Amino acid sequence: MVEQFSSEILTDDEAVVLTAVRRSQPVSRQTIALLFDSEVPKSPVRDAHLVRPLIDRLCQKRLIDTSRTRVGLLETEHLSCNGQGVEALRQWVRSIEPSDLLPQDSIRTKIRAFDLLSFEERISWIQCLESKLNAELSKRQNGALRNYSATESYANDDASSALRARLDWLNRVMFDVVKEQELRQG
Repeated sequence: MVEQFSSEILTDDEAVVLTAVRRSQPVSRQTIALLFDSEVPKSPVRDAHLVRPLIDRLCQKRLIDTSRTRVGLLETEHLSCNGQGVEALRQWVRSIEPSDLLPQDSIRTKIRAFDLLSFEERISWIQCLESKLNAELSKRQNGALRNYSATESYANDDASSALRARLDWLNRVMFDVVKEQELRQG
């Protein structure tokens, strides 16, 4: 069993950014921001403009080294994860927090107010969510054909498994909603 560590040194958002820097180093701030812009559904860091302050904090914590290159009048800052950053990531990966077990979930929150919708609205919502889940699952399955690293494949498999579980759950919700409506109509 892996020894349990505290993840106090990094927040989850910082760890996501630091991991991206480590995987792409040396990398510019702009490239990291664009990465998060293009991967919005895949990352807890939802907006590229949130990446810059996170990078600043990681620099202040001395987990990222910076270097500058100049080409003509253009100066570019390059980021690299240093030894302290790698150790912070190792500590973060080894930590297992209660929030990791059942992360915040907006669908789970919305379903708690499901009684506010009419039968027709519930059916429509379920069908819409099912369509979007299937589309995301299809994207992930098509992406799985790419030549990813083992860790990237594990992350993709985890996301695909979560989507399939959500689809199974949604089928149970649909069954219950229809059954409840039939009982009301007698």
